[in-house]
Amino acid sequence: MGSKNQLFEIADRQQGFFTAKQAEECGYKRSNFHLKLVSGVWTQEGRGVSIDWLGIL
Repeated sequence: MGSKNQLFEIADRQQGFFTAKQAEECGYKRSNFHLKLVSGVWTQEGRGVSIDWLGIL
């Protein structure tokens, strides 16, 4: 399991994008993804692919 900082590093290397699997591997619970999306912190670009457009994971 990674850390939430690792997800930021992953997103940075991938032009801001990360997958749901990568987020889970970094400690985010899939059950909380919806909160990140509705709050606008994450946006969903496709099935299982998100972008951290605010720089806040």
